[in-house]
Amino acid sequence: MAGPVAVVRPLTPEAFAPYGSVIQVPPEHQAGGWDELPFPIRLAAEAGFAKVEGELQFLAVTLAERALEVGYIERHLATAEIVIPLGQPLWLPVAAPTEAAAPDPAAVCVFALQPTQAVILLPGTWHFAPFVTRPGAVASLLAIYRRGTMESDMQLIPLQPPVPVAAGT
Repeated sequence: MAGPVAVVRPLTPEAFAPYGSVIQVPPEHQAGGWDELPFPIRLAAEAGFAKVEGELQFLAVTLAERALEVGYIERHLATAEIVIPLGQPLWLPVAAPTEAAAPDPAAVCVFALQPTQAVILLPGTWHFAPFVTRPGAVASLLAIYRRGTMESDMQLIPLQPPVPVAAGT
């Protein structure tokens, strides 16, 4: 019997609520996306991310094409994280926070994160590096979290079985 498949779905605030919140670039600024760094930080502060104690750390990540399967997943139990795509759409794998040591593979969802959107992951939300959306594509993102998160608040595990990802309709 085949295991679960995560079908990419549109990112809406309602659909993403179990995992965190969606920050949408207001329509009057969508032509420029996230070109002005203070803009997403201000929006994130307004969305409640300013409650994070300590210094923030910024991580710029370049993503290349890889197999469309979620084979690893991570969480930060005490720390929220902001994920901002920089110019290209991304497919972001997530699973809701759990008390268990690993999420149920059937609970893994993948959301289509557009360049005019960002997300704030709730503490404990399972997630992993987003996928690029086209063969041969390269994309970038900016992740924002509390300094020290990767050293002291990161649980990274293999997901068994790995969950294949399929494009939505």
